[in-house]
Amino acid sequence: MLNFVVSLSGSDLVLSCCFGSHSSGITHCSESLLGFPSFPDALTASCESSLGCLVIINQTTVAVMKRSDLFYVFDPRSQNEFGLAEAGGTAVLIC
Repeated sequence: MLNFVVSLSGSDLVLSCCFGSHSSGITHCSESLLGFPSFPDALTASCESSLGCLVIINQTTVAVMKRSDLFYVFDPRSQNEFGLAEAGGTAVLIC
């Protein structure tokens, strides 16, 4: 079980998730096939059944959380303003 808390500076908004189940899908298909959800369907279902999910693509993991009708993507890797890895960079939260 993984617990995840993100707070936004200058805001009272705090996003918190607890990850405990597993869902996998066919990420390259635009529609679900033979009981395997497409990426959008798997993401939507995961965020409906819990507060968020971890998405792993090409050895990169990001957290996706949904609050109201907005999706938030948290990437904890240290990166610069261009999204490139950098030791002195920061993590990003995208809405």
